[in-house]
Amino acid sequence: MKILKQIALICLVGLMASLLIAGCSDNKKSTKQLTQGDPNDAGYQGAKGIVEGQIDYVLSGLTNGMGFFGGFNPRPHTAGTADTSYFGYNPTSGWYYYYSDMSESLYTYWWSDSARYSNNGTAQENPDSTTDKMEFIFYYGLTAEDTTYNIEFEYQNDWDFTGLDTDTTEINGDGGYSYNYGYGGQHYGFDYTDSYAAVKAVVDGAHPFAGAVEANMTGDFVTEQGLAHATWSIKITFYEDYYHAYVSDGSSYWVWDTPWPA
Repeated sequence: MKILKQIALICLVGLMASLLIAGCSDNKKSTKQLTQGDPNDAGYQGAKGIVEGQIDYVLSGLTNGMGFFGGFNPRPHTAGTADTSYFGYNPTSGWYYYYSDMSESLYTYWWSDSARYSNNGTAQENPDSTTDKMEFIFYYGLTAEDTTYNIEFEYQNDWDFTGLDTDTTEINGDGGYSYNYGYGGQHYGFDYTDSYAAVKAVVDGAHPFAGAVEANMTGDFVTEQGLAHATWSIKITFYEDYYHAYVSDGSSYWVWDTPWPA
């Protein structure tokens, strides 16, 4: 994965942070029930941007995982020449593992992939037509700094892919990322966590057709008035032809449906 893609990802995270601030409201929280948000409100636009960004993460992550169904072949380190890189298989645990890192003048970048295949609970060194499960862990991070700012970004997921001996796989697991930024002596950042529940997709398919992803985002952000705190709850439910999104900031909620691209 190219370092430019990582930096672009961080820029996206920063954009998402700004969208969170746009969605903050001075309204007091109801102790009875949430109020449906105005679709013309800035909060709705921010919420929709956040969910659409997370859909991209979901599809990208599933594609990465499905790329290892036929065997564990580490992706080449395309960001530059790695300072450290190793790959191997642990016959005791049954896990394949890969780690790589590199340092430049302004940043340090690292990633690791791990995968374990099994049939009926027994680990397999070489997956074949009997393989019914793959466990996949993906982790990467970036630290960058100069005399005026610093950035830290870390992402990790831990998924189980089952049903690999059929034409449909089911994904369960969790993941998330953290983002921290410092500038001019001030610091802000936020955390995102998600959980995948019975997300189903056709092997080599373009998108999930069942199941749901639930997520939470929370953090402190620098605004013109000082630090502001924002928290969002997200649920994305997948269907054959579309996905349904629900987002709440604790005071209001927004819902909408989006069809899959033709």
